Amino acid sequence: MVQKLCENANRRAIRPIDREKMRPWLMKRLDKNLIKGLEWIDRKNKIFQVTWRHASHHEYSADSDSSIFKCWAEHTGKFKPGDKCNAKNWKANFRCALNSLKNDIMELKDQSVTKGGNAVRIYQFLDEKYQGRLFV
Repeated sequence: MVQKLCENANRRAIRPIDREKMRPWLMKRLDKNLIKGLEWIDRKNKIFQVTWRHASHHEYSADSDSSIFKCWAEHTGKFKPGDKCNAKNWKANFRCALNSLKNDIMELKDQSVTKGGNAVRIYQFLDEKYQGRLFV
């Protein structure tokens, strides 16, 4: 099921310079509402959320709670069909990729929920000309 949502799950691994960058990759999936756990909160202000439930939580489901991380791993060539599930590494890679985009995406930590069954991280796409938070 996740494989279908990722759109490019069966393509060959490519060099990082050839693949789509994270911002447009995320925006396409947000606009199409393709991946469970990735959704717009405020499209106008470019604020979105990512489900961020911890694997030890009793409601955790690897299929639904890590689907965005798996899709990103497939896109970056870190996961190929037939590989063993490694949700912990996919999540870490996704988090590091987001954190590396300091001029593109900012986490709104005061709005994120860090614990429990409704754990989410809230992010905002930044305009290229600004490097700070745009809206609350």
